[in-house]
Amino acid sequence: MQGNDINDIPDQKRAAAALHQSEQRYRTLMEVTSDWIWEVDPNGRYTFSNRAVADILGYPPEEVIGRTPFDFMPPAEAARIYRVFGAISAAMRPFSSLENTNLHRSGRRVVLETSGVPIFDEKGGFRGFRGIDRDVTAHKKLEKELKKARDGLEKKVKKAALEIEAKQTVLQQEIDTDISALKSAEKALRRREQQLREKTMRLQEMNTALEVLLRKREQDKTIIQKRI
Repeated sequence: MQGNDINDIPDQKRAAAALHQSEQRYRTLMEVTSDWIWEVDPNGRYTFSNRAVADILGYPPEEVIGRTPFDFMPPAEAARIYRVFGAISAAMRPFSSLENTNLHRSGRRVVLETSGVPIFDEKGGFRGFRGIDRDVTAHKKLEKELKKARDGLEKKVKKAALEIEAKQTVLQQEIDTDISALKSAEKALRRREQQLREKTMRLQEMNTALEVLLRKREQDKTIIQKRI
C-alpha cells in the first residue's frame, strides 16, 4: 500500500500542476478579454468580476462585488430586467443575448448583451449564475443610425413617388381635357359638316326649282310669241 501511495505522488503532482496551469490560463483569459465575466449568487449579487467591468461601466471589480446588476441600471430598465431575470433564475436555466441598458459611472448609457449559465455545487444545489456581458453600445448606435437612414430613404422614395403620381395625375387631367376638347371639336365639326350638307341639299333643291321655273317661263314665252 505504501509503495502504491509513493508511486501516486508524482501523478498527483502532475495533476495539480496541470490544474494550476489550467487555472492560470483561465485567469489570464479573463483578465485580457474585453468582455465582462462575472458570477452571481442565488440572490443575484456579484461574487466575482473580472477587470473588464472597469472599461465597460467605469467601476473596479471590488466596487461591483456584493451589488446586483439592477444597481447599475436606470429604474425602469432595472424593473424590466428584474422580471425577466426572475423567471430565468426561478427556472435555473441558461440564457443568452439578453439586452439591457446600464449606466456608466460617468452617467452615460451603456447597452450590454448578457449571457449566462446556472452554477450547481457537487450535491446539485443551485449556487447562482456565471456569465458574460458584451458592450454592444456602438453596434446598437450603428443599428439606430442605419434605421434612421433607411427610414429617411423610404420617406424620400415615398415623397418622390407621390410627386410623380401627382405629376402623372396632372398630366392625365391635361390629357383628358385635351381629349375632351378634341372630342367636342370633332362633334362640332360633324355638326358643321351636317349643316353644310343640309344647306347644299337645299341649295341644290332651290337650283332645281329655279331651273324648272326658267324652263317654264321660256315655254310660256314661246307660246305667247307663237300666238302673236
